[in-house]
Amino acid sequence: MKFFGFATAILITAGFLALAARSDQLAEGLRAIRAAEPSAWIAALTLMSAVAILRYLRLKAVFPSAAALGLFHAAALHGAANALMPAKLGEAALPIALKRFAGADLLAGAGVLALLRFFDAAALCALAATAGAAAGVFPPAAFAALPALFAAPLIARSAARLAREGESGLVLLRKLAQATAGITLARLYAMMGMTAAIWLALAAAAYAAARGVALDATFAQSGLAIAAASTTMVSPVNGVASAGPFEAAFAATLGVFGAPFAQGLAAAALVHAAAILAALAALIVGQALWLAAPLRAEAVR
Repeated sequence: MKFFGFATAILITAGFLALAARSDQLAEGLRAIRAAEPSAWIAALTLMSAVAILRYLRLKAVFPSAAALGLFHAAALHGAANALMPAKLGEAALPIALKRFAGADLLAGAGVLALLRFFDAAALCALAATAGAAAGVFPPAAFAALPALFAAPLIARSAARLAREGESGLVLLRKLAQATAGITLARLYAMMGMTAAIWLALAAAAYAAARGVALDATFAQSGLAIAAASTTMVSPVNGVASAGPFEAAFAATLGVFGAPFAQGLAAAALVHAAAILAALAALIVGQALWLAAPLRAEAVR
């Protein structure tokens, strides 16, 4: 199964590159990336680094008593695995990392993953709806998705309570509900707030990338583009490091507003590269700090 996922990912990315090369879009996109403003790279990398920190803080809200260094390492491992592995194989890294660094069993770790992905889905839908409404693609009624974010923590808390109180047939769900058993409603709202901040940072990175390659895109248009591109990453069938479908969806969305496809590809590649580089940097930092911790403890003795 893993081999099939990797083989499919290679074919998808290779096919996308071949099609882009045949239409000269790839060459034009590469020229646009080379001409991109350095400030666009700096802004995108900074925002993606902030996303990595926010993802760690979300885990800290779930495991407040766990060692900060171990949780940061777990968040960094998950972020890097998701950024690089196809077919959603990287999602398995979080339960495994939480078992290793936070003492959570695998099913509880899967419950944490489900909770985080539920909040991500709520924030993604809100971003797509509000950005689409601001850009004039969706009717103004789509702005109603924003206050709907306040319902997500209540839904998560109610679902966990029902799972814990269920009959014997819901043993697995009750086990997964352990992930939220000790989380107060205030911390759930804090997690939702951090999730919203993550998606705003992603939209800001997309806007910086678009402006950096000389696209006259608004923040709302960039937010809608990153939302559309992110939905491709949910698919179990994807490219290597999601390369290909991500860029195509991003460029096609900006194309609705008149952006040249090649420049849209360049903006997508810039923000995608920044996300991967920031995830790898967080992983390197987390690994270095984790390996250095025993040496520091020995030096103190």
